[in-house]
Amino acid sequence: MMHGPEDRRDHDIVVDRPNPNTYYDRDRCEPDPAYVDEDLEGVVDLFGSRRRRITIRRLAELVDEDDQLMIRLEELSREVGAIEDDVDPAIVNWRSLRSVKTGLRNNHLPLLDERGIIQWHPDERTVTTTESTQACAALLETLEAAVAEHAQRREPW
Repeated sequence: MMHGPEDRRDHDIVVDRPNPNTYYDRDRCEPDPAYVDEDLEGVVDLFGSRRRRITIRRLAELVDEDDQLMIRLEELSREVGAIEDDVDPAIVNWRSLRSVKTGLRNNHLPLLDERGIIQWHPDERTVTTTESTQACAALLETLEAAVAEHAQRREPW
């Protein structure tokens, strides 16, 4: 049952949500753990799919550093399918192409758009890179290098 300020009891806990743009606890001058956890979960979720990682890397490779790229879903699907199947984009089979296209259209591109990594235009079936595309690809590269280095040491996580 909700209580108004006038009938609040001592054991009621009131949590004021901080400004979502404030990532630091101002009293302690350090990152707010709630935001760090939320951001970390977002990164893990974002990079949790191999197809999404391939898509991010491939878009970053195709775009010039100071430029934007607009690519049709069909072409991007062919590029991603070629990497997944380790073949030339011109010879990606139709089943693979259909699977990649469906996954990108229904799952991966909307999520990347929601996170600001790309702009997905479903009506036009096009993807446009954003300023965050390159930054996201750089973060992915750093994480992959750290994982590869850790794997070489054969230490448990």
